[in-house]
Amino acid sequence: MAHMRSALVSAATLLLGLMSTATAQAAPDWSPPTPLPATWATASLGFDGTGTQTAGHVDLISLSPLVTRVGLATRGLDGAYTEQLGLDSTPGDAPVTAEVAVAPNGAAAACVVRLVGPDLATAKQRYTATYRPAGSSTWESPELLGEDVAKGSSQPCRPVIGPGGTAAVSFEPLTNVPPPFQEHVSQVRLAVHPPGGGWSTTSLSTSGLDAEFARIAVDAADTVTVGWRERYAGAATADKADDKYAIRARLRNASNGVLGATQNVMGSDTGIASTPSLAVGPDGRAIIAWQWSRAEPQVWTAERSSASGSFAAPSQLIADGTATSSFPLAVGMSPGGTSHVLFEYGGANSSQDYVGLVRRPPGGSFTAPTAASPKNTGPLAGQLAFLGSDAFAAYAGTFAGGGPSTTILQGVRWGANSPSFDGFRDLLAPPAGADLRDAKADNDGSVVVTYTTPADGRAGVVAYDGGAPKLLSASVPPAASTGVAVALSATFADAWSSVEPTRWDFGDGTPGATGN
Repeated sequence: MAHMRSALVSAATLLLGLMSTATAQAAPDWSPPTPLPATWATASLGFDGTGTQTAGHVDLISLSPLVTRVGLATRGLDGAYTEQLGLDSTPGDAPVTAEVAVAPNGAAAACVVRLVGPDLATAKQRYTATYRPAGSSTWESPELLGEDVAKGSSQPCRPVIGPGGTAAVSFEPLTNVPPPFQEHVSQVRLAVHPPGGGWSTTSLSTSGLDAEFARIAVDAADTVTVGWRERYAGAATADKADDKYAIRARLRNASNGVLGATQNVMGSDTGIASTPSLAVGPDGRAIIAWQWSRAEPQVWTAERSSASGSFAAPSQLIADGTATSSFPLAVGMSPGGTSHVLFEYGGANSSQDYVGLVRRPPGGSFTAPTAASPKNTGPLAGQLAFLGSDAFAAYAGTFAGGGPSTTILQGVRWGANSPSFDGFRDLLAPPAGADLRDAKADNDGSVVVTYTTPADGRAGVVAYDGGAPKLLSASVPPAASTGVAVALSATFADAWSSVEPTRWDFGDGTPGATGN
């Protein structure tokens, strides 16, 4: 059944000129999936403090030759998008990714990666960033973040922006790809744009060491934290059997713009670390998780109690011998400081695999590892977001269930005051698989999950819709006479769900009415 929102209008209130809606609406629930504009192949969404959406999207117009377009647009209450900045491809120069971040005051940052060169096989990557000041609809001219680099960086550039308007972007250029083993040395770089300033870039990782998979987050004071994987040992062999990787973290202080010292989060350089996941709470508390291959590959976590502190000694998340392997999909930090980990659990065989979710309050212990997905699920990606201190997890994967494997996109809600999370929900009807892109709160009562469906190459959204419908228009005469017909009208829209016909309460005890 479609999730419908309802609006109840008090005619008496409208007649007094106080345009408002009552709180009569459907209970919060997951909305039906909604495709984004037909040309959008990928989308990155951000929301200001009022819930106004800014979207960065990539349109794939042609593969051969490669023709693309990147747009930065805002969405009105009526659902229409207004483009603020458009970047078209030209021969030998095609924008291929666009990521956005939006501050509560409306300031925003975007990072766009372009492929440059006459041949895609040898094209280089060009990292560019742009900034929109608070209160403005105009983006600055995109600025080049360093030199063009060899194609193959492991991650797109990822922007964040704090409440004060300080924006930051992490990106990972490859600096060398020599034969015969395609060895490379990549760096983790940080570009920062303070409000009223411009972009400045610095390298965070150790010179000459391979660094990748950077994760970036910002707290309420605009202090930026970056975590990444760095190779500290290994010979240039084809199978990379001797490679050893550690997890590093570094902080940029908002008050003075100074970079702190690099911290080795693993504590000691022994073993192999995987891609990290990082989350930072408003007060600077942080959690980082990774897979550490020691006796067996398992999830390890380390936490920081404040922005001025260091990450504590790491601990193994699942240490009771039940999992042959585990892997972090996402981590989250609630405003109250409760850590959450969404993880992949690998059992003795695939029928025991699942996506799990745990949390730990400040000073407490993690809850017991528990399946959020059905058993026999092999996850591909996961995201965490919060409405207040309620956690929402979304994950994409494959599900066998004793039969042919199918693809899934599912969501789980864990209320802050509930001892356990709700049962999983299919966000797309199986087997409609999706590439999970992101999950974010929209600052208006909802959590929004962004995805792309490979079957048609189109971006879409599905939301846990807790926001009320918004008034689009109203027409009410300034006065009315007893016994004389009067026309009243009002129209509403909801960002993520359909809206039922408006219900009217005339405020004088007479029967109400339904209709716009």
